Amino acid sequence: MYANIMKYMNILHLKQNSSWPLYYLSLSLVLLLCSACSWDDTYERPNSPTSPVVINTNPSSTPVQTVPILENSQQQQIVQTAIQQIGRPYQYGGNNPNGFDCSGLVQYSYSRSGLIVPRTTKEQLQFFTEIPLNQLIAGDLVFFRIDAQQMHVGIMLNDNDFVHAPSSGKTVSTTNLSNPYWKKRILRAARYY
Repeated sequence: MYANIMKYMNILHLKQNSSWPLYYLSLSLVLLLCSACSWDDTYERPNSPTSPVVINTNPSSTPVQTVPILENSQQQQIVQTAIQQIGRPYQYGGNNPNGFDCSGLVQYSYSRSGLIVPRTTKEQLQFFTEIPLNQLIAGDLVFFRIDAQQMHVGIMLNDNDFVHAPSSGKTVSTTNLSNPYWKKRILRAARYY
C-alpha cells in the first residue's frame, strides 16, 4: 500500500524540493484517508443460515429484537452490516466505521453487499425505487423530511424498526416508525431491488 501511495505522490510531482511541505501534507492526508477507509470490522454471519440476527435496541435495556433471516442474501448482508454499526459515532460526512452520517451508513451497508449507491440522501432518494409504506421489509430504505432543507434516511430492519445515524453527538441506533417524531416526518419508502 505504501508503495502505491508513493507512486501516487510522485505522479503528482509533489516531491520537488521547492514544495516539500505540500508533499508531506498531501502524503499525510492520503495516509489518513486510506486508514479511515481501509480497515473495518470483519463481517460475521449468524452461526447457521436459519439463525435470526438478534439486536439490542438500547444497550442499557434488556429487551432484544429479532430480525428475520432474509431469503435474499444481499438484503441479509445489508441488514447485518447496518446492525454491526450500532453504537458507532455520528460524523457529518462519515461513511465508515470511524463515524457515519445517515446516508453514509446506507452507502457503507449497501457497498458491503456489493451494491453501489449514491452518497447523499437526496441522490439516494432519487436513485431508489419508491414503494408503498405498507410494503416495507428489511433492507429497504425509509426517507424523512426533517425541515425545508434537511432530509434523513434509515435502513429498515423489518416492517417497523429501522437503523440510522441520527445526528451530531449521537450514535448509530435503532428506532421505529411508530415514534411520533419520525411518524410525522416520513417522506417515502424505497427499495433497491
